[in-house]
Amino acid sequence: MCGRTACTLSPNEIVAACRFKSANGEQNCPQWMDAANGQKYYPSYNKAPTSYTPVLLSSQHFDNSEISAKSERVVLPMKWGLTPSWHKGDPYKIPYETNNCRAEGMLEKRTYKVPLQKGYRCVILADGFFEWKTLKEGKQPYFFYFMQPETVQFPFKIIPDNSASNSKSEIKEENESKPPKLQPKVETNETVSLTNLKEEKADEDIKTELTDVQQESEKSDYTNLSSKIEEWHGPKLLTMAGVFDIWKSSDGSPPLYSYSIITVSASSDMDWCHHRMPAILSTPEEVNDWLDFSNVPLNKASALIKPQKCLSHHPVSKAVNNSRNHTPDCLKPVKLGETKPNPSSNLMMSWLKTGSPAKKRKI
Repeated sequence: MCGRTACTLSPNEIVAACRFKSANGEQNCPQWMDAANGQKYYPSYNKAPTSYTPVLLSSQHFDNSEISAKSERVVLPMKWGLTPSWHKGDPYKIPYETNNCRAEGMLEKRTYKVPLQKGYRCVILADGFFEWKTLKEGKQPYFFYFMQPETVQFPFKIIPDNSASNSKSEIKEENESKPPKLQPKVETNETVSLTNLKEEKADEDIKTELTDVQQESEKSDYTNLSSKIEEWHGPKLLTMAGVFDIWKSSDGSPPLYSYSIITVSASSDMDWCHHRMPAILSTPEEVNDWLDFSNVPLNKASALIKPQKCLSHHPVSKAVNNSRNHTPDCLKPVKLGETKPNPSSNLMMSWLKTGSPAKKRKI
């Protein structure tokens, strides 16, 4: 399965990272499009289902009036968790889970079969995804991603986020203005406490920071970006195969685009951690064939949905366990088996050694 991802790049960086060779042989970038229903994408170190994440798809799904003449691909923020086109009522309240689509049943279950037959194939973009390994002492989270250039370190970028589930969850995050060092400090597994995050700020301060980031994002010019970017030297985004659908309200409001990540049995890259993994598209050719629904029929494209051995990984802090945590600590590598004492743990150890005051009280 895949229940949590990270995507820390800005829209401009995302389209630059998705640079591809077009049909005429020229290098081009996909066109960024904002979600029609007004929902925004915001970078995050810890994205959960129902949040909006960047999704790559063919421009053939849109009218010519919506895209530029040269655009063959589009990046569109979509809701994670597919809402079927025939669903009645609140599109965020689905009676069954649609965050993931098991490959074994994607051509049998109506929820996925119908949109796939329409050519609604997409590629979910992310820095990587999280998975938890079950141990005797509890679950240890790991971050999985494509092998990165030597110049790329974790976390990729530090940007505030407010894309929590359905834009209603509280968010506590520190806005760090400095970029990460080339050699990031490795934290111990207990360095970051869910109840003791020093990075937390007052809610009002966070709201102000997020507003500033939103304003800067809205000012960005995503048009003709391909002419400005000659080559991308940043992180290599993970590309996961997905299926999307378009839900339309009866009141005529803008359509809702949503998706499911297709999952397969885990390869040796992951089976030590979990028995399932996302269907990874590991090459530009695989991405192209999955997106090109008009030239690559579904029966041929389905052959791309298989376990892949192409992932790197490292253990991360348990701070990621809480979906409200959007700090860089969610991506930082940690050393397992080592703990660093903190004021809370020191107080507890002192209490255990001396006994509680109640035990010393004379009866």
